[in-house]
Amino acid sequence: MIHILCIEDEADLREEIVFELNEAGYKVSEASNGIDGLKLIEDQRPDLILCDVSMPKMTGRELLSELRRRDLEFAETPFVFLSALADREDLISGMELGADEYLTKPIDFEILLTKVKSSLRLVNRLTEKKQVEHVKIYKALTEGAENLQTGPLSPLRILMIGKAEHGASDMHKLLSDQGHDLTWITKGTEFVKRAHTMKADLTFIWVYSDDMEANMILKIVPEKIRHQTKPWVLVRPDSMRINSNLYPDSMTDYNIGLPLPDNVILENIATWTKAEA
Repeated sequence: MIHILCIEDEADLREEIVFELNEAGYKVSEASNGIDGLKLIEDQRPDLILCDVSMPKMTGRELLSELRRRDLEFAETPFVFLSALADREDLISGMELGADEYLTKPIDFEILLTKVKSSLRLVNRLTEKKQVEHVKIYKALTEGAENLQTGPLSPLRILMIGKAEHGASDMHKLLSDQGHDLTWITKGTEFVKRAHTMKADLTFIWVYSDDMEANMILKIVPEKIRHQTKPWVLVRPDSMRINSNLYPDSMTDYNIGLPLPDNVILENIATWTKAEA
């Protein structure tokens, strides 16, 4: 049974939401503030989170920010904000934090149930896609190993943008050992300042840099400048679900989840750079 956590400080509204979700066949837990909600998330691992924005002790934005920072496993969990604020900037700020949906109060329960279903369907589709990708990788390793490139690639100018975690250091070592010319920038603001001077045969951009997320960097830097460093590859932890609203396919040319075997990474690089040649 699908498990939903409702975090809402208004007791009457929380009771209504829980009732409607139970009637729709969902298992529902509830919390009245962000701190209690965060503990329930860690203890119960719900399939979807409904969360009020303005709450005592810890706001919804603070909870979501802490959740994404603390445990990458929860990047897979759909997060829907509930708020009495219908201001466009309020909506945008919530989505930029990584929320999947945004509902304004008073709650239309028919719309709420529709958004819950659509969020859960998206997770299922992405999970199935990831499983297909894993099967393709397994087949490449077991059935076509003789066709994989075993020698080093010709030296490339490779740009890496992201903080020193989630496989970045291992990637840097692998590519350095292959003799590639690497530039590693850990701050998004630094790349934005230098972007017009950068040229590369391939760019890896991690979901997180030291000061901003990849989607913000990609929005700020014009496409004509990014073209100087194509192709672009979005790098994420394998457990992370990429929000298609924040990272539409048009933003990057490819994306990968780490960890991956070294030979698969090198084979991918050969394929990507050949496609751009």
